[in-house]
Amino acid sequence: MDIEKAKGFQDQELLLQACVSYASKKISRSENVIKGILRQSITEWVESNKISLKELKDLDEQERIKNVVLILDIFVDKVSHLIQSNLKQKQFKEDILKIYKHWKITRRT
Repeated sequence: MDIEKAKGFQDQELLLQACVSYASKKISRSENVIKGILRQSITEWVESNKISLKELKDLDEQERIKNVVLILDIFVDKVSHLIQSNLKQKQFKEDILKIYKHWKITRRT
């Protein structure tokens, strides 16, 4: 697997860092651990969807959100032993989507 496909543009990497920071505080794990799990999740998503993180930017908004949710599902599955309640998992995903929506507004696309 080409590692470059799991890396995004600079603004996408900024979004990932914001998500890592939030998740680190929410799950009480170091940012490096969370970043590693998130990169694994993105790599799995890239392999199963045959699209790079950079190419995600070219999709329409509905497709982007659908793919962000797919990445989140993989991530939450990997940390499900840390977020055991389904309600807390759902809230976690909603919070990350709020971060995504705020990021989208600040980058104006």
